[in-house]
Amino acid sequence: VGAGADGTPGLVFNPQVVTAAVGDLINFEFHGGNHTVTQSSFANPCTQQFNTVTQQNGFTSPFMPYDAASGQIGVFTLEVTQTANPIWFFCARKPHCKGGMYGAINPPTTGEKTFAAF
Repeated sequence: VGAGADGTPGLVFNPQVVTAAVGDLINFEFHGGNHTVTQSSFANPCTQQFNTVTQQNGFTSPFMPYDAASGQIGVFTLEVTQTANPIWFFCARKPHCKGGMYGAINPPTTGEKTFAAF
């Protein structure tokens, strides 16, 4: 999944929707700017997810800078450990999420909680 100045117009993850199986590794590559990939929820797309059962936050990467001089990109790898529930994510750098920098892994394609509804 690429983010930033990778030829995609605006601030977006490309692709925004990923279909993955358990055990797949998703590499988030940051090609421009200074971004994160942070887990959210369908109900709160631009807020880091908090699990009230485990009392833990969802995943977040550190800010991943891009070094234009060397062309070195930041990479954050996420292992898919389940497919029963979609994984919603966004860039926590303000105002990137509200500008469209969000995405999902394994979102439903029908029903009320599709990516289009997110």
